[in-house]
Amino acid sequence: MSKLSEEECDVLEFLLTSGRNTARSVAETLQMSPATVVEILKRLETEGLVKQLNGFRSAQEERNTGGKNGKCD
Repeated sequence: MSKLSEEECDVLEFLLTSGRNTARSVAETLQMSPATVVEILKRLETEGLVKQLNGFRSAQEERNTGGKNGKCD
């Protein structure tokens, strides 16, 4: 697993603090394009850091203790 980009960290940290959200809500809050957020969320899902259920995304908190496993410094 590689270190996350600044945008990926922003999305992950937002989900950690806010709980479940849609990709659109994340994009609006972080002032990013929806397409960019969807790409980031898919990468984070591949890394096992985010899960999707019924259109909502949430961070896998148990996998993100200790500074997101050192991925966002």
